[in-house]
Amino acid sequence: MHGDIIDSLSDIIFIVGLDGSLRMVNRTAEVILGLKRDELVGRDFFDIITPEYRKVWRKNFIRLLQGEGALSYEIEILDSKNIGVKMEVNSVLYKEGGRTIGELGIARKSKKEEEIGKLKYFEELYEEIIESTPVAMYSVDSDFTIRIWNPAMERLTGIKGQEAINRSWGSWDKVFSSLREYGFDVIIKDVIETGKSQSVEDLLAEFPERGRKHLNVGIVPLPDGGALVTIEDITKIMEMEEEIKKRYDELLALTLVVEAITKSLDLERMLKDSLKGTLKAFKLDKGAIYLLDEDSTLKLRAQVGMSEDFLGVHSRFKLGEDFIGEVAETGSPMIIGDSSRKKGPIIKALKQEKCKTLAILSLNYRGNIIGVIALLSYAPHHFEDIDLDFLNSIAEQIAIGIENARLFTKTKELAEFLQYSKEADEG
Repeated sequence: MHGDIIDSLSDIIFIVGLDGSLRMVNRTAEVILGLKRDELVGRDFFDIITPEYRKVWRKNFIRLLQGEGALSYEIEILDSKNIGVKMEVNSVLYKEGGRTIGELGIARKSKKEEEIGKLKYFEELYEEIIESTPVAMYSVDSDFTIRIWNPAMERLTGIKGQEAINRSWGSWDKVFSSLREYGFDVIIKDVIETGKSQSVEDLLAEFPERGRKHLNVGIVPLPDGGALVTIEDITKIMEMEEEIKKRYDELLALTLVVEAITKSLDLERMLKDSLKGTLKAFKLDKGAIYLLDEDSTLKLRAQVGMSEDFLGVHSRFKLGEDFIGEVAETGSPMIIGDSSRKKGPIIKALKQEKCKTLAILSLNYRGNIIGVIALLSYAPHHFEDIDLDFLNSIAEQIAIGIENARLFTKTKELAEFLQYSKEADEG
């Protein structure tokens, strides 16, 4: 907050932290209470309230933390002579960078002209303090005409205040069309009519100048019949959570693949389980694994979700044939969309399978290509470099599992042969 603006107001402005201590007061508090700022900041707010009003404050502080919106209440604050000064308090939950700090309060001496005092409070609060807050805010009057549009709102929407103020909220498609589709105008109208605050979490809105945004929105009634709307942009937080979940799913897939490799040395079962885990991690729909035989032919050894038509026609490829054979020959991964200009049997099969994306990666073991894995998606799927790196890691693990299963099979066959020879010699 800007100190000069805060100190110029005629009301006491204060912030109480989550621990109940005073985090900030303005110069007006010194004038009204006769106490220096350094005598107030750091003290437990509870201790400078007269005993009969302490429960009132604590109850409202808890209500704020529970998300009840803007609150109004009366308390008595002790001045330098230990005399209670009755104050009207309007407060909201204060946040910085999405993190809850505590209570932001505006306190003034009680007056008979209550309605005039409240109106003046809101004029000063929303025309001066709001200009400096990092939270996007705007207000509308009872006929939905925009009256306040702070700098944070300009940054969020890309719309300047002079363009927004005095415009009708309901007719402004440039900014509010997606919010109106959500029924946001109905919510604001309900807040104005009932006088009760409301909030909407993770509202998805489209701003022409800034694109799609995830928002947390609070609507507070104003005493003049309008409403104040506060908007917190949580887009980056949602994107971060989505990215964390995505990476978690990928790690889970790698775990499933490793588990499939170590759990069973049966080649067919291991290939099937590994393929299922990979598809699940990347939210893909179908897949197939081809292994390279001694005659340089790629043969289908495992599949999930592929149609009978596909299995009947695309069960084998020669090395270098079509995209499956090309990846097996070059070792370079290939990502193909249904709009690709490439031609070949696999492109035709991609469309027949009603899929939009095909990813093909080679299976490498100690520098030798032993097969390929093909993954398909019904929806368009964008693979970033980090996704391809992770897919290659999974492909390497599958290749290791393949060689382990083959080695186990050869060892088993050798043991059976030796046992048979031994029995033949003894016989």
